Amino acid sequence: MIKLYALPGAASLAPHILLNEIGVPFELQLADRDAGEHKSPAYLALNPNGLIAVLVDGDLVLYETVAICLHLADTHPSARLAPALCTAERAQYYKWMVWLTNTMQALLIHYFYPERMVCRWTRNFADGPAREHTQIAPYLRRMLARPAVQRAFATEGLQPPLV
Repeated sequence: MIKLYALPGAASLAPHILLNEIGVPFELQLADRDAGEHKSPAYLALNPNGLIAVLVDGDLVLYETVAICLHLADTHPSARLAPALCTAERAQYYKWMVWLTNTMQALLIHYFYPERMVCRWTRNFADGPAREHTQIAPYLRRMLARPAVQRAFATEGLQPPLV
């Protein structure tokens, strides 16, 4: 059985939602960051960086949220989470997945953690949250309406963003 180590409201929410979309059985192991569970020897054996998320799929131990999302999309093609291989659409998909993790998330981490997560994190931006931007708001409404997203928010004890 697949096991996902997650932190409520963190980047691990994305693979949590994908697992709900795919519909395969999985175990969700919520990490207690305040107790330092992600820095324990057992967790560091899974991810030596001590960051969340980690996916254990049989003998495969995978960390980095985008790598986990790509793996889930590739290993469950019937869920249609990604465009077909070897297509221009797939190339665009890779571009946006890399942009989200290398550009958008990197900028948001500086905003929220200036001493050292993604649409949900924009609620306090000076120019307004993502839900107020005409190009992003319809996408957010569609995503938040999905049962898999609603289940993930409920499981992690999160209030859905306002749209």
